[in-house]
Amino acid sequence: MDQMSIEAAGSPEENAAPRKLRELIQALAGTVNKRLSPGEVAELRRLDPRQPGSPAFWKLAALHLGDNKFWWIGGGDDRDEVERRWAAVFSFIALAGGFHQPHAPLGTALANAGFHELRFTRLLRARGGRLLDELSTTVRFLVAKAESFDVRELAALIASSDHPQWAERVRRQVARGYYFSLNGKEL
Repeated sequence: MDQMSIEAAGSPEENAAPRKLRELIQALAGTVNKRLSPGEVAELRRLDPRQPGSPAFWKLAALHLGDNKFWWIGGGDDRDEVERRWAAVFSFIALAGGFHQPHAPLGTALANAGFHELRFTRLLRARGGRLLDELSTTVRFLVAKAESFDVRELAALIASSDHPQWAERVRRQVARGYYFSLNGKEL
């Protein structure tokens, strides 16, 4: 995967966000896999991002987002929207479990798992709440197919939604991975 495609955005603020995102996703995955109880992980798997009021959500938020330096995921000053976006990311990490594999491109994973092109197109075109729904379906599909993928790319799709240049780069990188893999070529 071309790391710069996901990380390059245009403005200095946007360039810092993806690097922090990579580090944060790794820290979150470590906490979910090693520090949370099985009940808390199950709670995150069932989490509805529209109502992120579960104790497991708040525990992860306090551990990893409490100093406010990682609330840049988007949503502007709307703290509720920011919390919904993080709830989706937390849920995806819990759903992915052992299938979260850093540097396993999302597009490649989807192609390898046989994700239909129409569904893929719908995923890349989705915005807002529809994007969260599409991503949830996508994660469940990959896990059902036992296909490893990088949750960071899912988080980047969410985080970039308020940054058009970054969003376009993330979507293009995912598309490259998908279509190159479908055609038997490496990026």
